[in-house]
Amino acid sequence: MDRALFVLNSHEDKAAAIRIIQGASKGCRVEIKATKRSLPQNDLMWALLTEVSRQLDHAGRKYEPAEWKAIFLHAFGREITFLPSLDKKTFLPIELSSSDLSKDEMTEFLEFIIKEGTERGVVFNLNADTKTDESEPCTSSGEAEDPPPSSASNLTSSDRIHLVDLARKGLSTAREKSLPPGDRLALVGQMSANLVSHLSRAAEGQLKSAVAAIRAVINEQRTEEQAIAWFAEVLDCSPEHLKPRSAQ
Repeated sequence: MDRALFVLNSHEDKAAAIRIIQGASKGCRVEIKATKRSLPQNDLMWALLTEVSRQLDHAGRKYEPAEWKAIFLHAFGREITFLPSLDKKTFLPIELSSSDLSKDEMTEFLEFIIKEGTERGVVFNLNADTKTDESEPCTSSGEAEDPPPSSASNLTSSDRIHLVDLARKGLSTAREKSLPPGDRLALVGQMSANLVSHLSRAAEGQLKSAVAAIRAVINEQRTEEQAIAWFAEVLDCSPEHLKPRSAQ
């Protein structure tokens, strides 16, 4: 076996890795890495970089989000290698990928972007999209109530597909405990803002209710199971479509 990769989630995974190591030939390398950065973390990174790109000039000009990522990774201490371009008029940076960062490293990198951007006058408005005009209804026990279900018959097929996708991604973000609640709320708000133009006017109420349901999970006012049951009823879909893959 030339290569082997194990994600250590159980004793069985560790035992399998040990068996491979014991049978490996002399000179093989073993590397242990922390859990890689998550997709919600990656989404938040690009949202932050977009804000920086829109608001900040650097060395007298604007830069694209991908270019800002290289600038921040360099300042963050990631190793950079430069190669000459084909026309030999410039140099190209390599080894500037964030995909190899662990969850903890990515959390530090996101905080670094926010710190450096704020110090240079960038205003990160990501949380603004997570706010609604109405506060979430609560019971006397302090737990959030489910928003009143709307008939799925009011939704077009396209509306339902988009809202199911939002529910799935939103609940996935809610589960991402490595991110602070504020960052998870910001991501859900960004998802909602990106979705508005794709929905019919009849679906706007369901969108607000869906965002409120996901926010309640993030704020621990409602369990994920309660939110899944509500989404399944309102969107007329199977609860299995909304559960994490490991639970299906």
